[in-house]
Amino acid sequence: MNISQAGVNDENIREIYFAGGCFWGIEKLFQSIDGVLNAESGYANGKKDIVPNYEIVLRGDTGYRETVKVLYNEDKVSLEQLLIAFFYVIDPTVEKRQGNDIGDQYQTGIYFVDKNSEEIIIRFVEEEKKKYNKFVVEINPLSRFFLAEEY
Repeated sequence: MNISQAGVNDENIREIYFAGGCFWGIEKLFQSIDGVLNAESGYANGKKDIVPNYEIVLRGDTGYRETVKVLYNEDKVSLEQLLIAFFYVIDPTVEKRQGNDIGDQYQTGIYFVDKNSEEIIIRFVEEEKKKYNKFVVEINPLSRFFLAEEY
């Protein structure tokens, strides 16, 4: 969707990145939320200076996470609401795995692009951590993001 066609003021558009196992399911989740303008699958925060694709990331040595870029209208949905949806569908206690998907690329994480989002996420996660004995969700600034292949 062209965001300008959606009748949204650019000042109200925010972006956030969620890694929650296989990106197709996370993408579908966020596409279903009113106020989300776009959700696109890709690869985030890899350690190697490469352009990733599925086959390369599958090797497990790139540090890239299957991640969904979410653009949302903060007048319609808050970052806190998106975080609630995210934590509803993931298991924050397992490392490098979600459901049947196992590997480095399936590590859960939240990657932010601005200080305000970071503060909201940190505050939210501090409360979320109290529910679990172990908590392994990465919380980091976004360092790089590449869109996934169309297939």
